[in-house]
Amino acid sequence: MGARKNRKIKKRCSGINSASFMFPMLLVLIVSACLTSWFADQRCSQQQKALNAEEAELRALEEEYSRELVRWETMTSPKNLEKELLRHGLAMDRPEAGQIVLLDAAGRPKSGQISMARLAKRRARQTAVASNTRKDARSGRR
Repeated sequence: MGARKNRKIKKRCSGINSASFMFPMLLVLIVSACLTSWFADQRCSQQQKALNAEEAELRALEEEYSRELVRWETMTSPKNLEKELLRHGLAMDRPEAGQIVLLDAAGRPKSGQISMARLAKRRARQTAVASNTRKDARSGRR
């Protein structure tokens, strides 16, 4: 008889071949990088559109502000104020320097103003007159 044949089947692919595993991983990596860059580009373009819309709104508001500022300045010019006062029947003049009182942030008058000096003089005269009348009232004289 002849030699006995080895009937055992040899497994040629017993392990994972690294080359067959690398190609799909490389393909997945390239596709994910492309998708990531595409999503980033879409988001940036959306943000750019929103920024352009906000800038257009800002320009429109600035133009409206400048128009309103011009209107306000023309309405509050001395000539137009006098005209409007006369139209409403008010006999008013612009305040003199002694009538203007400047206040600080706390609401107290600032020192060194002409109007405050005049007010202090007026109060001193009124208290002197008031104190003289009290003395006369105690003594019984009028």
